[in-house]
Amino acid sequence: MLEAIKEWGDFAKNQGIKESCSELKNIKHVLTIRIRLDKISFEGVGYEEFDQSKCGKYLYAKKSSQGINYTPTAIITEPEKTFRNRILNWYRKYSNDKSFNEIYRILAEREKDIITNINDKVRDLHEGVLLTMKFLEGDVEKYLGDYDVYRRFVKEGIFKRFGNVPSWGTSVSYGKCFLCGEEKEVFGFALPVSKLLFATVDKPGFAPDLDREAYVKYMPVCGDCGESLYEGVRFIHEYFDFSFANGVRYMVIPHVLDESDCKEMFNIVEKYKGKSYHDGLVADEDILLEVVKESKNVFTLFFLFYSEQQSRQVVESFVEDVHPSWLRKMYETQNAVKNNDVFSEEAMKSIFYKKYDGSLFKHLKVHDKNNWYVTFMEDFCENKNELVDFVSSILWRKQISNVYFYFMRKLRQDFYDDDYKFRESVLKSFAVLRFLEKLYMGDYYRDSRYSMSSNNSLEQSFENFFEKYNISEPWKKAAFAVGVLVRYVLNVQREERGAEPFRDKLRGLMLNEGHVKRLFKESINKIFEYDRRNPKLEEAVGKYLAEAEGKFIADMDEISYYFALGLVLGNIFIYKKSNGQGDKDG
Repeated sequence: MLEAIKEWGDFAKNQGIKESCSELKNIKHVLTIRIRLDKISFEGVGYEEFDQSKCGKYLYAKKSSQGINYTPTAIITEPEKTFRNRILNWYRKYSNDKSFNEIYRILAEREKDIITNINDKVRDLHEGVLLTMKFLEGDVEKYLGDYDVYRRFVKEGIFKRFGNVPSWGTSVSYGKCFLCGEEKEVFGFALPVSKLLFATVDKPGFAPDLDREAYVKYMPVCGDCGESLYEGVRFIHEYFDFSFANGVRYMVIPHVLDESDCKEMFNIVEKYKGKSYHDGLVADEDILLEVVKESKNVFTLFFLFYSEQQSRQVVESFVEDVHPSWLRKMYETQNAVKNNDVFSEEAMKSIFYKKYDGSLFKHLKVHDKNNWYVTFMEDFCENKNELVDFVSSILWRKQISNVYFYFMRKLRQDFYDDDYKFRESVLKSFAVLRFLEKLYMGDYYRDSRYSMSSNNSLEQSFENFFEKYNISEPWKKAAFAVGVLVRYVLNVQREERGAEPFRDKLRGLMLNEGHVKRLFKESINKIFEYDRRNPKLEEAVGKYLAEAEGKFIADMDEISYYFALGLVLGNIFIYKKSNGQGDKDG
């Protein structure tokens, strides 16, 4: 991944893309100390609104919490102290340089006037004020970033930190650069100074025996490559950094290896800046494919998920070498699942007994979202680590082995708390399950047409459903069918008594094979008690139970899940003309 970061750093430098203002995200106002250069004079303190596009001109480069910065630009805390400590002292330090001697002289002479001007301006402003310099050359106004002499201080300051950080020590040597392979002076702190999230000298994994000065032996980087890494990290945070969920962010880093492809891709990602995972770069992998389809270079993506913890950025997961074709398949699979009949408006009306506004996806307002499966899985993951692991596994193409555990943990809680929420959660889980199966099974995934037509016999409707949604194991069919039968019992009780006391027999959806068989018998008895026989349904369910005898090779979460699925989808099968009872309206 370092090569990819360096690649984007080189691109940013070659294209002259302006620096990021991430350190100035809370700045709203800018005060400028105006100095005329053709006839050195103080022209007052000017005001302007903070402009993101002028970051490279403001040239803010913080050096330490106290003392001067790398350049005479600072965030105002106390106006007088900020001017004296950050601006005046900067020019005092470099007053022997003829480029700065006269500027220092005029600042020192007009110190009181400048402080008075700053105080007058700040008085009407709230927090978030930047103080910098502005120079007048005839009718032209220029900032610090317009002069190479000031930009050199930033570059030299960063280079110096690559080899020497007061709290870490010195790590400099002569040898082969890890990135470019050239023999030259190399530095040990280039990676952590560049703020690479996975590189820190505070952990033995990156600094064996915590010998920080020896770090140059393990990761030697020359100044030029270090600068590219530094600029690459800033560029990626600006354009390839998106919000994810639960306080987590992620970076997606394309590894293109061709500057012309980089330029085309940059034109694409500019419009995604600041968006979330649901609408971010990964949604347009089909466009990215168009960008690189003529390229002879290998094109892959790196994903790095991270969170903020006590002012530190902590890596939660890292996924490498993700091909755009896999992302495209994920996108196409999600679109296909959204069109399944079981999530249609007609099915929703059967399940929720009332008018339902559109399909499941339209009702939940995710129909136009590309990564809806992430939105749904947020409900089933109790913390950010679970969600990140889930998504990372999919990006890695790893099978999700514990998906039923995720589902049932929430479904059992919703079953107790809110029946409406329980039904929606089951449908969300089923959508995710369909997405995973179709994504991983590929060509082996049967996608026959399931028909909700009332012209089908009840047993044929079951078989059509099972074929459509790849429910082939006998125990899954049996658990699902018993769930449908129990839904019928609950419907009868609600019609007869206005309540559903049979729910108490469902053991909070903690079911094994014996429990499922017992529920079948108790359901038949209850139907007899109310004199509401449904022969077709009873016969179909009994048949699936008989076929599953001795074949319940599943744990409690899996059995309970397919029972819950039948319980929620039951009305789709129950209310058909062919069941011998005529139409029912639930």
